[in-house]
Amino acid sequence: MLAAQKERYGDNIFVTDDYHLLLQQALDAVFICTPDFLHEEQAVAALEMGTAVYLEKPIAITTAGCDRILATAHRTQTCQH
Repeated sequence: MLAAQKERYGDNIFVTDDYHLLLQQALDAVFICTPDFLHEEQAVAALEMGTAVYLEKPIAITTAGCDRILATAHRTQTCQH
């Protein structure tokens, strides 16, 4: 199926998971609108790559997850107030 999509849409980037997208493309920003339990890992991965992150609510499913995302954003200087 992936090959068929590549044939249909040409040179667009096709990946089967979000981490390959982060590794293949220098992105300015990502909008994370996945199930809540995925937010923390996806946000931290993008922030570690220096990518701006926009998250749907909730930011994470635990307070510790929120703290981890914010700490990563500050450490990587991708936090915008």
